[in-house]
Amino acid sequence: GGEKKRVNIGTELLTNPSVIFLDEPTSGLDSTSAVALVEVLRELAMAGKTVITSIHQPSSQIFQSFDQLILLADGKTIFMGKPLNALAYFGTMGHQSPAQYNPADYVMDLVNQDMKIREELKEAYLQNRMIEG
Repeated sequence: GGEKKRVNIGTELLTNPSVIFLDEPTSGLDSTSAVALVEVLRELAMAGKTVITSIHQPSSQIFQSFDQLILLADGKTIFMGKPLNALAYFGTMGHQSPAQYNPADYVMDLVNQDMKIREELKEAYLQNRMIEG
């Protein structure tokens, strides 16, 4: 599965797109291959390409390599910013990340909380955007 996925991505890159959308590009890859793929995507971004990807279970190394994170709950934004800023942001709302916990797992756990917590996070983000705007 991983070999075919890399070939498909490489084939699409031959068209030299300015925007690259990838849905779960690391699924089915071992951790070394997943990190290598994300490094290639990062190099493309550094070369001026816009890279947008969804990854539901990133390793902490992959999570920290992204420039921006948009975190959705029920299709609504609950965080947008630098990935590691998410920990502090959710901490201010009483959702502290446990020590030595993968930050990607922490934010995904928040997204998968019960409806009450998801509603709280969506409302807090909306209120923060209104204050900033």
